[in-house]
Amino acid sequence: VPTALLPTGAPANYGSQCAPHDAQKCEVWYPNIKTGMWCCSSWCYVSPTCPDAKASTLWQGHYWSSLTCDWDPDAAVDCKYSTACKCLGSNAGVNT
Repeated sequence: VPTALLPTGAPANYGSQCAPHDAQKCEVWYPNIKTGMWCCSSWCYVSPTCPDAKASTLWQGHYWSSLTCDWDPDAAVDCKYSTACKCLGSNAGVNT
């Protein structure tokens, strides 16, 4: 990604490999978009031929995907934008 197109303060390797790139500054980098678990998902830039390719909002003509990226459990559990993946602390109702 050309440096001029990166969110302010993003590292030069933003999106170049699988990682939860937006997990810490999602609300700063995307102030007009509703935050959520997507902010803490791992993703990278991919070819437009990737079956799950989505058009980049930052880099016109380029695409991103989370399809081939491993889920980062620490980023999901510690995600400040969603509690969806936090352990409930109970197994009430589970048949044993």
